[in-house]
Amino acid sequence: MNRCKRIARTGVVTTAIALALCGCGTKDGEGDPVTESRKTAAAPRSTISMEQAIGNLQTMRHEMFDRLDARFGKKPWKIAPNEEAGIGRSGCHDDTVKDGETAYLPIYGFAGTFPEDQWQEAFSIVRKVGATYGFDDVTLVVDRPGDHEIDARDHTGAQYVFTMSKGTGLLIHSGCHAWDTPPAPGRAPE
Repeated sequence: MNRCKRIARTGVVTTAIALALCGCGTKDGEGDPVTESRKTAAAPRSTISMEQAIGNLQTMRHEMFDRLDARFGKKPWKIAPNEEAGIGRSGCHDDTVKDGETAYLPIYGFAGTFPEDQWQEAFSIVRKVGATYGFDDVTLVVDRPGDHEIDARDHTGAQYVFTMSKGTGLLIHSGCHAWDTPPAPGRAPE
């Protein structure tokens, strides 16, 4: 992919993530590139609550970090500088779950990366942990020296993006789920 296309793709993805994180966008997600790409593959109705889904995703994240730290040494994983604490929320892009929402966990990362000659091993660790949580649709999005990214999804529409470039980051959001006990409007506590 040439540099201009990469910059354009990154801009579209970043804008879509930012709009989703703040709950902004068009009515019912129409025109949103992420939503439009998902309309052809709507997620099946989830059988777990949002609280359970968030708990599973948090456990997955901790397991990914623990396994990476065990292999490559402890890293200073923390919430990204421009992220707010808590869980972002937005309505679902379809009607698969009555009163369903999508939850956006804070983006975690650290300055720096894993060794370049071992990035495939780091991604393999993340993929294997993700697979135990149902993330079996994994795509290598970027693969060039100093710049690597994978995108993984599960059957409910949940997604994680693991990236290594100037820094290392992990973005996670849930599929569409209904809350057992809906929190007050705004960000939910993590």
